[in-house]
Amino acid sequence: MRNTHEALVKITTAMAAALLLMPNVATGQDTLRVFVTSVTGNGDLSSWADAQSSSGLAAADAICRTRADIALLDNPTRFVAWMSDSSNDAYCRIHNLSGLVSANCGETYLPIYAGGWVRIDGLPFTGNIGDLVEPATASAVFYPVLLDEFGNTAVAHYFTATDADGELSDSNPVTCSEWSAADAQMVAIGSSARTTWSWSSSGSAACSSSRALLCFELGWVPTLPPFRSGGAV
Repeated sequence: MRNTHEALVKITTAMAAALLLMPNVATGQDTLRVFVTSVTGNGDLSSWADAQSSSGLAAADAICRTRADIALLDNPTRFVAWMSDSSNDAYCRIHNLSGLVSANCGETYLPIYAGGWVRIDGLPFTGNIGDLVEPATASAVFYPVLLDEFGNTAVAHYFTATDADGELSDSNPVTCSEWSAADAQMVAIGSSARTTWSWSSSGSAACSSSRALLCFELGWVPTLPPFRSGGAV
């Protein structure tokens, strides 16, 4: 993503220590979860049953939190949707911040403490946010997200309006009129069955179509838990 590599190289120990004091950094957790919603709806997020009378990106987050609560996941209020609008990039939102990456999400330095995440079945989705969005790693996704909040297979497309760098889509910056319209405009979507960049931006769909959402748990854990692949031993 733009300027991310430079930010990661230049950040000092003192900056890192300061970032660790930020309220959006969760500690004391072994894992953070990511899931695809088992429910779908159109680009007018306020029309979803789980929107809790919210609209726009607030409705997206309410949907994620409602689904996490129904699935009896720990800390359901710590989930947000991987979505952007013209004023807020998904990269910033996943740090529990608002704003744009181009403006450091409103901070002095671009935040880099979020992740890593595992699927509901415990298999790793990705490491920290840098692993997920840094172009040099081609978005390091170990296993496609694939599962919904209940752990069921969910081969689905979800609304994002977001490129894999975490910023509003360059090629298709439509946000369903800031996520309050179900019309014929085409918005960027991601795929639960894909890795590399396509997990966030695999194509586009009409705002009137029925899609899922992708939900991330807020926080930061320094390492992913040990895991074994199903390959040869």
